[in-house]
Amino acid sequence: MGYILQKFAFGVGGILRWLFFQILNIPMNDKFPKEIEYYSEDSSNTKDKNGFTTQSKNGFTFLLFIFIMIIILEKI
Repeated sequence: MGYILQKFAFGVGGILRWLFFQILNIPMNDKFPKEIEYYSEDSSNTKDKNGFTTQSKNGFTFLLFIFIMIIILEKI
């Protein structure tokens, strides 16, 4: 059960990152990659220059999204 929830969190985080960078591409003239595969979870676990994997970025994005949604729902 935990594996399914983890895959869901990483998937949603990847989609959120992809949407965010697509919005940033509008004023920045396509500076960021447009392929959703770039933001999806990769099985190679290669680290970028900052030491993060795609999986860790997607997980952090998902947690940030949940935190922001809780704050918004508390205000309503």
